[in-house]
Amino acid sequence: MRPGHGIAVLAESARLGLKHTLGERLLLLGSFLLYGAVMLTYSAVFRAVGTSSIAGFGLSQANLIWYMGVTELVLFCTPTFQFREFQHEIHSGDIDLLLVRPCPLWIVKLGDGTGRFWARLLVLSVPCLTLTGIVAGGGFPGIGRMAGALLCAGLASPLLTASLFMLGASCLWVRHADPIYWIWHKCLFLLGGLLWPLALYPAAVRHFAWATPFPAMIAAPAQWGLPGGEWWLAAALLHQLFWVAAILLVMAKAGNAMLRTIQGGDAA
Repeated sequence: MRPGHGIAVLAESARLGLKHTLGERLLLLGSFLLYGAVMLTYSAVFRAVGTSSIAGFGLSQANLIWYMGVTELVLFCTPTFQFREFQHEIHSGDIDLLLVRPCPLWIVKLGDGTGRFWARLLVLSVPCLTLTGIVAGGGFPGIGRMAGALLCAGLASPLLTASLFMLGASCLWVRHADPIYWIWHKCLFLLGGLLWPLALYPAAVRHFAWATPFPAMIAAPAQWGLPGGEWWLAAALLHQLFWVAAILLVMAKAGNAMLRTIQGGDAA
């Protein structure tokens, strides 16, 4: 397959995914309302945290709320149901029709998932971050920092989409991908720093977390909501770029393995 053709398929799949998601107005409204409920609940938890316990890390309660506002935005933009859709396509046999396209299926799925993510990000970013600012009661990181957070959130979309693709494809070997998905989700929760910045973790856990791809999915974008030097933000961005390249390579290999398994009739 020519690179130009693959890029064109990727762009068209992203366009269709974005267009489809923008039409789901009730789903987008429900996502915002649920986001608001989560932020209101956890902001009360953060306000209960003593300032003395986090002041040593150069953080305030408002910083924690802004951090979680970004992590939750990334999570709410992620079409996590995509892995179940893909699993159903495999179990129902619909995958056979998808594989006749003159382009690797993983490219189509990558474009579709990325388009869905960006549609949610475009719609939800302003109202969600505005709500976060109201709940935080101050501590706004600045326009530049928020632009950086949104850019890094966009870089997280291929990481999350590729992960969901591979989770769905795993049902070829384990029959049901749900248990693997929940393990992945808990790792994303803990090692990705969903609730608390990784700076608050014990040193050994923090170093281990940064050796995995999970911080690149949600902690790296949220770092822009915290005070700190530009060198640290640059390091988080490089961490993201490394894992984007690595996971896309693994996704391509997983797509080839999936094709061989289906054609060989060795699926679970």
